[in-house]
Amino acid sequence: MVVELPFTSATEESSGGEVAAADVIPLTVDLLNDFYGQVEANYTPLTIDSVGKFDSSDRSSVPTCGGSKLAVKQVRNRVFYCIDDDYLAFDEPFLQQIYDDIGDFGVASLIANPFATRVQVIQGESGVADNDLAIVFQADCYSGGFTAAFFNGYLHGGSLSPGDLDELIEAFLVYSRARGVSADVPITFLRMGYFRRGFFSGYSSCDLATIQDEVADR
Repeated sequence: MVVELPFTSATEESSGGEVAAADVIPLTVDLLNDFYGQVEANYTPLTIDSVGKFDSSDRSSVPTCGGSKLAVKQVRNRVFYCIDDDYLAFDEPFLQQIYDDIGDFGVASLIANPFATRVQVIQGESGVADNDLAIVFQADCYSGGFTAAFFNGYLHGGSLSPGDLDELIEAFLVYSRARGVSADVPITFLRMGYFRRGFFSGYSSCDLATIQDEVADR
């Protein structure tokens, strides 16, 4: 299925549909809070104050999680959710590169995935701390559901622009390479498949038990 998005105004066309760099993460956090507030009964919003930046080239800026200083190799080129302290953090130079080279929704998509991890923690899903494969796939599916809600106009704060879905896929591939998993091509395709499930079938299609059964059958 081809999803082709038109520009909705002359202003959007002149800007290429890109949000200013400084506004991307605050807007994304608002959109994600809006989405999960609609679909998850026990959801509690994450404030922008709980989203922090660091520079992995500066050891002193690397945050702690659960009382321990994270290793640079753990956080380089990463966007992650700290379960123990309930915050999200990102390697700022890496996300700036994503914005410059790919675009605003490339950044938004990388924020959305650890945001989904936080939702899984709220739901009490097992395997989150261990980065279980089914948990990873469910987070991808949740991100697909979020993107679909944005695409279909169910969220406050704008809509997808032409090229945004392409930006998402490109950012996903760049992020995989930056984390050193580019050789594992099948996993990359599988993760995009679960994102696609969430996008076309919605958040309710991301049942963990079903995904666990699928993983066990592979």
